[in-house]
Amino acid sequence: MGLKEWNISWLYIIVSVMLLLSLNVVIFDLVSMGRRSYALWLIFLPVGIVLLITFLLHNLKHRIER
Repeated sequence: MGLKEWNISWLYIIVSVMLLLSLNVVIFDLVSMGRRSYALWLIFLPVGIVLLITFLLHNLKHRIER
């Protein structure tokens, strides 16, 4: 397992955590009907989705190269 692969797996873990956090925030918002955590949701969700798509495309590219 090379350093690059290790970095990518860490990126994947961070993305997963961010997506889980954003989902928790969404659920919390629906329960409390508060607007405070809405800003966090707007930051976490797009960043998480973009990172996840980048990661998936990177994996796909590696599979095609092999």
